[in-house]
Amino acid sequence: MNNQYISFWQNTLTDAFNPDKQTETFNTLFSQSFSQFEDISTALIKLTEGKSVTTPDDFFTLFNISTTDYHKSINLYMELFGLISIDEYRSLIKKYEKLKKEKQNNEKNDRNQKSKVETQNKTIQTQKDKITSQEKQLSTQKASLTKAKKEMAELKKELAKKQESDTPIVKKPAKTTKKNKK
Repeated sequence: MNNQYISFWQNTLTDAFNPDKQTETFNTLFSQSFSQFEDISTALIKLTEGKSVTTPDDFFTLFNISTTDYHKSINLYMELFGLISIDEYRSLIKKYEKLKKEKQNNEKNDRNQKSKVETQNKTIQTQKDKITSQEKQLSTQKASLTKAKKEMAELKKELAKKQESDTPIVKKPAKTTKKNKK
């Protein structure tokens, strides 16, 4: 077998079961994290432009400022890739739902308006049918009236002719004056 392979596993297993080595590794990692924390805190102090953080309120104010700046920078970074933040996404979803409800209401109103227009069109058509039937009746009555007038005129002519032929020609007596009577 390969000597390197055997030595690798031997070192790995002895390190795993050696508590002193684990404690030493933990301590180094822990001390490194504190040094990184100091770097972060000095960076935050530089962000506050030299303002000192003495009270917890100052710390929370600084924390709020840094989180808002962080969110702004993340949003700008996301915009570079054409992405939006979760807040914008939620607001767009709300707008979409609102527009969807408005669309449904508009479609419902359109259906109601169409049904109203259809009933009005039916009413108009029935009124038109009534008007045409009344016009037909009026035209037939007008025709019968003109026919009756013609017949009446003919009857008047016949009556006038008959009266002329039946009446004898009688001369009216001359008027008598007082002189003639004496």
